[in-house]
Amino acid sequence: MTVTAFPVLLWLFYSTDLSVKLVAEDSAISVPTLYRIAGAWGNTKARCCSGSRSRRSRARP
Repeated sequence: MTVTAFPVLLWLFYSTDLSVKLVAEDSAISVPTLYRIAGAWGNTKARCCSGSRSRRSRARP
């Protein structure tokens, strides 16, 4: 599934398909193509690792 999911995500960011919630929240038509593609890559890393980061960044009582 990952083999097809990431290329589809890249295409959605490249074409700026704002009907997809993820793209609408994290992209814009005015952003250059290179940044949209980089945003797709960064978005996958941020979403898959956000759980571990939030646990580390919590302040201890």
